[in-house]
Amino acid sequence: MSKKFFWLKLQTTFFETDDIKLLLSQKNGADYVIFWQKLLLKSISTAEPGVLRYKEKIPYTPEILSVVTDTNIDIVKTAMDKFAKLGLIQIKEDGEIWIEEATKLIGSESDSAERVRRFRERKKQKALHSNAGVTDSNKSVTQSKSKSKSKSKSIELEKEEEDNVCSNSLDNHIAKDSSNIKYIAPSCKNTSEPNNEKNSSPIITLQLNGQVKEFQITQKMIELWQEDYPNVNVLLEIKKMHAWLDANPQKRKTNRGIKRFIVSWLSRAQDNSGGSRQYQDRYSKNQEAVKGFLEIADKNEDV
Repeated sequence: MSKKFFWLKLQTTFFETDDIKLLLSQKNGADYVIFWQKLLLKSISTAEPGVLRYKEKIPYTPEILSVVTDTNIDIVKTAMDKFAKLGLIQIKEDGEIWIEEATKLIGSESDSAERVRRFRERKKQKALHSNAGVTDSNKSVTQSKSKSKSKSKSIELEKEEEDNVCSNSLDNHIAKDSSNIKYIAPSCKNTSEPNNEKNSSPIITLQLNGQVKEFQITQKMIELWQEDYPNVNVLLEIKKMHAWLDANPQKRKTNRGIKRFIVSWLSRAQDNSGGSRQYQDRYSKNQEAVKGFLEIADKNEDV
């Protein structure tokens, strides 16, 4: 199963902000700040960054937060109250905790995405070296040929470069059959007529909250994401996002946060593409742990 790495992008002025200074000035202030950082770390690795919920039907309570963050229960209760008053968190009616600050500080990368990024960097370096060699060759041709022959050679080189671009490009199209979705690379078209309309025209939209009501997704965006997440059918996942947002209008994103939502969704799909059985086993164990915890809590209430 692909690994996923998350990190917080804290500013060097983190301890100089008014809220942090105010927390530190309180009794047990250092414990409050440490607990705040633990909440930030936990919120960036959830299914929806910034949202804290223990399970689908089980919200985080002070008791659960105390256990999972290894923090004194009194510190947790007092800190959560102060966080809410400062506007650092919002606790909804169903117990879900929303931390807007976390969405601005998140950084993540799966190991597969890391490999793709490194591959692109190596490919870019090779292209730079190759272009340098072509430049030196063109200079030699220019010096050894007459002006008319040099112009003819330049035209030939440009034609050859166009042919290479044509033969190496993969203009992926999507074709459906009765069982799955396939990606087919059609024969190359005349590169002198760029197909900008196809790459810029939206093929699907995602619903948004805010002044902008929808986010348009083009074929070019699908192709770029497909390179980053090779084990995922990106178009199919985008359609799932559309259905999910349609069924959950209260959880729709703004135009500013929709790209982060898409990347997080695709990263999870990439991570889960080869490890569904391990995920189910881990989910079952977590369910058993929660059941035991709730039984203990019920007994304590009876006492």
